[in-house]
Amino acid sequence: MAIPSKAAQIKRVADFLSDDKNEDRTAEELAAIVVNGVYDMWGKELTDPPIHPHIGMAFKVPFLSTVNFVGWMGEEFGKEKVWVINATTDYGWFTTPESSLWRSATASNAKVGGAGTNSDGWEVGQKVSLSQRRSHLSVLSVALKAVLMRNDSDLSLWAESNANMKKFYQKESK
Repeated sequence: MAIPSKAAQIKRVADFLSDDKNEDRTAEELAAIVVNGVYDMWGKELTDPPIHPHIGMAFKVPFLSTVNFVGWMGEEFGKEKVWVINATTDYGWFTTPESSLWRSATASNAKVGGAGTNSDGWEVGQKVSLSQRRSHLSVLSVALKAVLMRNDSDLSLWAESNANMKKFYQKESK
């Protein structure tokens, strides 16, 4: 069961507030009922995530202001990771496929902000180096303003902004 949409939540609160039973209640009592209802909604036991993340999926969560996308999924040190990006991110962020985040996520039809295009021309499969070729990395995924790489020596994941890529990284090959 997914959390109701923002519009559905607003309608429910509006219906509650316009109910004749509320004429005798104070503003504080009404506020307490609404806030407790929101807390109850967030505290519901949800057994399975309503959506399962997959690469390219656009989604919204109530506590983030932008539409986010699953930019990459894979392993780091034997644990499944999900790289989440949006149209304005410089780095993105990591979560897991089992995260409680997916319980409150709802699918979105947004198209702008997903993986695949980078404004500075970084491409999946490119090899780059850092610190005068002391570190070698492979580009795994790109977003509009961010790049996800894997360190070739220790297999760790690195998310980097286009600005830092330009300053500190050297393109080696594709």
